[in-house]
Amino acid sequence: MSFIKAAEQSGSIPKLLRLLGLLLVFSLPLMNSPAFAGQHVTAKAGELDASAWDPDQIYTLYGEWYFVGNELLAPDDFLRRQREGDRLPTTRIGLSMQQSAPDRLKSERGYGTYILRLKNLPPAQIFAIAETAAYVSARIYVFDSEGRGGQAPVENLGHVAEDAAQSKSELSQRQVIPFLTAAQGDTYLMIQVANHVHAWGGLWYPPTIGYAAPVMNSVNSALKSNSVAFGVMLFIGFYNLMFFFYRPKDKGSLYLTFIAATLLARTWIFNHYGLDYFGDGYWGLQLSFKIIYITLFTLPWAAFCSVRGFFPKLAASWMTQLVSKVSLIGILFVLLTPSHIFGAVGNVLFITGILLGFFSGYLALRAVLAGEPDARIVLFGISAIVIASLFELLNALNFIQFGRNGMTFGMAIFAACQSQIISKQFAQALNRSEHLSAELHTEVQRQTRDIRSLLDNLNQGIFTLTAGSQKIGSLFSASLRTIIGRDHIEGATIKELLLDRSDLKPDHKARMESALAASLGEDRIAFELNASNLVQEFSYSNEATGKTQQLELDWAPIHDQADRVEQILISVRDVSEIRELKKQARQRQEDIEILQELVDVAEDRFIRFLQKAQDFLNDNQRIIAEPYKSEALQSLFINMHTLKGIARSYHFTHLAHVVHLAEETLSEIRQGRQDWDPLKLEDDRRNVASVCEHYGKIAREKLGWTTSGATLRLKKQQIEGMISYIQKAALSLSRDESRLQLAALEKTLLEIRYHPLPLVLDEASRGLDSLARSIGKLPPTLHVTADDVILLEGSAATLHGVFTHLLRNSLDHGLEEPAQREAAGKARHGIIRIETRVTDDELHIFYEDDGRGLDLLDLERRAADSSVLNNDEARAQLMFVPGLSTKNQSTELSGRGVGMDAVRSLLQSLGGDIRIELLGAAAHGRRNFRLILRIPAQCLVQPALLVPEDIRLRNSSGF
Repeated sequence: MSFIKAAEQSGSIPKLLRLLGLLLVFSLPLMNSPAFAGQHVTAKAGELDASAWDPDQIYTLYGEWYFVGNELLAPDDFLRRQREGDRLPTTRIGLSMQQSAPDRLKSERGYGTYILRLKNLPPAQIFAIAETAAYVSARIYVFDSEGRGGQAPVENLGHVAEDAAQSKSELSQRQVIPFLTAAQGDTYLMIQVANHVHAWGGLWYPPTIGYAAPVMNSVNSALKSNSVAFGVMLFIGFYNLMFFFYRPKDKGSLYLTFIAATLLARTWIFNHYGLDYFGDGYWGLQLSFKIIYITLFTLPWAAFCSVRGFFPKLAASWMTQLVSKVSLIGILFVLLTPSHIFGAVGNVLFITGILLGFFSGYLALRAVLAGEPDARIVLFGISAIVIASLFELLNALNFIQFGRNGMTFGMAIFAACQSQIISKQFAQALNRSEHLSAELHTEVQRQTRDIRSLLDNLNQGIFTLTAGSQKIGSLFSASLRTIIGRDHIEGATIKELLLDRSDLKPDHKARMESALAASLGEDRIAFELNASNLVQEFSYSNEATGKTQQLELDWAPIHDQADRVEQILISVRDVSEIRELKKQARQRQEDIEILQELVDVAEDRFIRFLQKAQDFLNDNQRIIAEPYKSEALQSLFINMHTLKGIARSYHFTHLAHVVHLAEETLSEIRQGRQDWDPLKLEDDRRNVASVCEHYGKIAREKLGWTTSGATLRLKKQQIEGMISYIQKAALSLSRDESRLQLAALEKTLLEIRYHPLPLVLDEASRGLDSLARSIGKLPPTLHVTADDVILLEGSAATLHGVFTHLLRNSLDHGLEEPAQREAAGKARHGIIRIETRVTDDELHIFYEDDGRGLDLLDLERRAADSSVLNNDEARAQLMFVPGLSTKNQSTELSGRGVGMDAVRSLLQSLGGDIRIELLGAAAHGRRNFRLILRIPAQCLVQPALLVPEDIRLRNSSGF
């Protein structure tokens, strides 16, 4: 704590904290403004002209809204009344429902409908509503003048009902509610509310709307403001708690810690975070209300106790008893009564809390008049509480528009002022311990001389960094010179001794130096907080030998009796040989594992895999080298995702892991957490290419395989020549049996030269059994009908990637676990059916599984487009939307939202496509389906010897 003492002696702490206090007071209205406040616009007679709408702004809808009390109007009913000329009453948001419709509502418990007509709003645009503040149940509709969009609400808060037993209060957990403006005509905003529980019913604040992006920016700004409030209170609480631990007899620090904790709870509730734990139903709201109102008494009581701790002689006993008893009565009243009772007298409770705060102010004023030290600072803090609380009270009485959390910031200023006094007292206590510290320093020097002889016999490099100079002291081991290759050590800095000749990046070096500077001379906790920035291993260029060494470092603080770090002990070891041996051992182990993976794969399949992988990597290299386009990222992701799926199907785990890491980078870019960086993307691509080459190297050197594509299929030209010869010879034959034999021979040679579809499916399904077991499912049964389909080489490779995606999707998304399938009356093993149909123009492949089917409503909810779809066929098409996944978390298997998008992209690259066909009726919210893949005829190999059907029949009958 030497910095506290030095700062106190120079007078900088009081000046700094006074400046901070003034800054907080003047920034209070700005920091405490409503969370989603936008530019104010005023509606008149239930209508608002939005012709001058600024797309970059958000607007808070003040003014007169239509309000129909004691009636839950539907959009169609409202439009009908408008057409019939019915004059609906209006009200102002911020008034309760009873104040808005006293003739129809005799109390605050009831229901009603708010409507605002937005004229000339930009058509067919994605807008958003900031969260509506109302401790009631509510439904929000957005519709046009013809009623379109009014069939379903854009948000349900609880359950709106006229009957109290059926109504359920709730708060929205979504800070932004998106909606689509009317394509033609005006847009109507309708909010139905019901209150059967609380003492106040209606909307607290006018809704705020705007284009989605500005609304999101406003939400983010509000979150930053909340973070500032939380940060200030956490700092004050932690700061005073540490003081209390060091001086338990000083109860003032404990009271300030209690104030900070209470303010955290108050802000926590005001920002609706409490509903995550209490739930947003009746009891969750009751608990939230109780916590807010209890703080009206706990805060002034704690503030009074804190002030009394500084000036105990000025606090009369009756004053202490009065504040304590009134606070206790208020707390018990809130605890024992429901919200509609204590909420009805909320302003009375608020004023009572302010009056209790005046006792603290009176005590501080007496201390100022008596000339007590630091009394002015205390009075300043009390004044901040009173001013902020008055503003909050005026806001509650609807006289001004001000934030809901004014008392929180006022108390934060008070706590900061009190903390300044405590820090000053703590610094003075440190001054009194100076003599003891000097004696301790002398003792440390004596012990240092005893240790000197030990250092000369150690085989490690050991030295210390001292506080103040942050240089290496005179005590260090003799082995240090040998390890780092330097003779002059004493008086050098850590930068000169090690960092300048290390391979650490400049940012890492700067963080290490900052961490050491922040730890030396400070409490040990400062070292512990900064220890993560002290690198424990790096490469070092030896100045004497010129060799690169791997150094391992340990950092240990040496602290005095006051737990203050005086020195940092650093031990250095040369672990170059150990690391090299471990590296070689890891490489050998990895090579053995790769070899085990390769022996389970046929040579020709591995060669085809390498060729396809090279195609993907070459395509990615081309995309990365070109100027960035929006579709480039999706193409890169599809290629990497397909390559990872094929690698997993062959059980190439090392390669799949490296591809997954590259895919992670692309995923971060897609989600906006990283920028497009061609150098980083190219490095990732090269890493994948390097691992592919390593697999090929092991195959060549250990298994003797030839990985060159030229010798992948032996005598390719001879097979093609034989096919041509057979086709020509068949033209001169007249016997049916000869033509059938030649046709069969032609088909066999075509299957050898090209790629039968069953073989492609067999390769794509490799590893499906082990993949199923890894996720707790049984291996599925494949029924394939595709005997006569032969594919060209490029088409086969593409379809291999397509079926890799489809089979993995069925296994992870469609097929259930064995217990679930038995409960549904299905076989424990899932079934996947693949059938083909060949026409003159194209090949159709029908793909389906007997899994759980599609949850179409869940698919619609997860879609980025918030528009409402009217039929299941349109919802089913959402499965092809890029980036959409029905998994909540991504894994190496799925969850990226790229599977079906990749399938469509791969098929379109062949000139084909894919569509979905729904089967049967919905069951439990799900629809079974099948996929129909269309492949152009130019992707197929058609036999030239087409034997008529009558010849085949005669031959099979023995004629």
